[in-house]
Amino acid sequence: MTAAPEFILGFDPGGQKAFGWSVCKRDRDGRLCRVETGVVSNAEEALCAVKGKVGASRVLATGIDAPLLWSKKGNREIDRKIRCELSEKCFETRCRKRSKRQVHETVQHINSLRGACTVQGVLLAKYLSEEHPHAKITETHPKALSFLLRCECECSKEHECQDECRELCRLLEATLDKKKVEEHQCGKEEPKRDRRDAVISAYAAWSMLNQLELKPHDRTWSNLYEQEPNPLRPFGTCVSYWMPITP
Repeated sequence: MTAAPEFILGFDPGGQKAFGWSVCKRDRDGRLCRVETGVVSNAEEALCAVKGKVGASRVLATGIDAPLLWSKKGNREIDRKIRCELSEKCFETRCRKRSKRQVHETVQHINSLRGACTVQGVLLAKYLSEEHPHAKITETHPKALSFLLRCECECSKEHECQDECRELCRLLEATLDKKKVEEHQCGKEEPKRDRRDAVISAYAAWSMLNQLELKPHDRTWSNLYEQEPNPLRPFGTCVSYWMPITP
């Protein structure tokens, strides 16, 4: 008897024709494989698109590239922590494609983000939690994650490249043709960025599930939301923010 497919979703909330979505599933070996991606204009259209691919199958997890937890102070402590981690990890390697300031500014202050990202992101999380109450939801940051996994560093093409980086690149190649992936790694503008970031968000959600299967002391990722003082959760939705950063 064939086991029912289990899906993992990824989203990159944006405005008109800039809302990326991705539907992936785990294969028999637990690896993530792409099913479909696309670009729409809002959360409702994104939900309809993935529902057409998933149907009544089980959704295990979702990654959303948007701030799902807010701070009463405005700027979030977790964003500051990621900036510090980017500065340390990226520049202890031979990452010369961008300046330290460029990498540091990859993670913007929450007050600087566009409304389409902040509003559509929390709305999407709310609707997904209602439609798939057992699925885990994590905030994502595709660009920062790529840097932390060294996929955006020169060492990504050398022996120091992490297994996680190789796995992510493999998944991207299933979405974009090889030439476009190489252009992305070289820092050139990727016309399918919304789809790409949605795929990376699904990868982050898949990684979250893998980390949760490990004992706490064996984990190389952590839920950054646990480190945010005075958090504000819009709509009270149960969300997290897993990144390859340890406390």
